[in-house]
Amino acid sequence: MRDHWGIENTLHWSLDVTFGEDASRVRDPGGRENLARLRRLALTRLKQDSARLSIKGKRQKAGWDARYLFKLIFEAPDKPEKSTPSREKNISKG
Repeated sequence: MRDHWGIENTLHWSLDVTFGEDASRVRDPGGRENLARLRRLALTRLKQDSARLSIKGKRQKAGWDARYLFKLIFEAPDKPEKSTPSREKNISKG
């Protein structure tokens, strides 16, 4: 139970700090829900990007650089390469 709330609180904190979600003045229930989903989607995509910037820095870069924004929106997220041990290193030469 604590793990769930820890994750929930971390997500809420990230959304509030990064996107100012608590300061949102949207009153329409449908609009609030749509914007919340877009913020979560954007936060997830920013976290998946491999650029060595903060979330705030990535948002700023996306605002300044159309190519970076295009990459965030339309390209697949970067996947870290899995390191697999080489078979040759595991074979002892005896």
